[in-house]
Amino acid sequence: MRIKKLLGVGISLSIVFSIMPLQVLADEISDQIRCRSIESADYSVQENIIASWDGHANIEIVFTNNGSETIDDWYYTFDFDYEIENPYNCYIVEHEGNLYTVGNNDWNQDIKPGESVTIGFTAASTDCSQIEAMPSFYLLNTKTDESPAESISLEYTEYSDWTDGFSGEVLLKNNSDSALRDWSITFSANRPITESFGSVLTINDDGTYTISNDGNMQNVAAYSSCQIGFNGGAHDSSVPFEISDL
Repeated sequence: MRIKKLLGVGISLSIVFSIMPLQVLADEISDQIRCRSIESADYSVQENIIASWDGHANIEIVFTNNGSETIDDWYYTFDFDYEIENPYNCYIVEHEGNLYTVGNNDWNQDIKPGESVTIGFTAASTDCSQIEAMPSFYLLNTKTDESPAESISLEYTEYSDWTDGFSGEVLLKNNSDSALRDWSITFSANRPITESFGSVLTINDDGTYTISNDGNMQNVAAYSSCQIGFNGGAHDSSVPFEISDL
């Protein structure tokens, strides 16, 4: 079953294999922000100290998508010499040594081309010294994962059939204990599908269909479901509608 979700758990494997060379680069070029990505993505980072006091500072970081594709379900890893307290518009996924990974908070999980997302937190030094050293590199962790077939089920309900067309609904059920994030489904069908509702329909060159979330129900929580409605074209009404090659 080719149902994709963006990686939200198990991210530590990506960090372990990708961080080390970036840490070396950061040591060599400390006066620049080095931005890298596990998958191809063009983005920039702006760091701002909003306020500071004894051993503390409020910091905002703005991530801007400079590319032509949406950055889906972002997680950013960066070096930071201080303790992070009270994060907002994000949460701390991992912290080891001077490396942090922060993740999105659902409502800001995607960054469209030309748009930005702002996160913030309070930085605290352990010796009450002034906050001066800002992150020198960022690694964008985002990748597509494929869900096991047994973790997903689809239930079809037909609303109407008039030979020259039909309408129905597929109930997408998440049977796993983790959320499907930014989901998409690729499949074959024995009837032509012409449009979908509450989702984005793509007719692929090989004749298969891909239905993706439209941003309104982009995440399906563990053991939850979402409805996908669609219309179809002319067909043989004596043959029940079937979905295959999931």
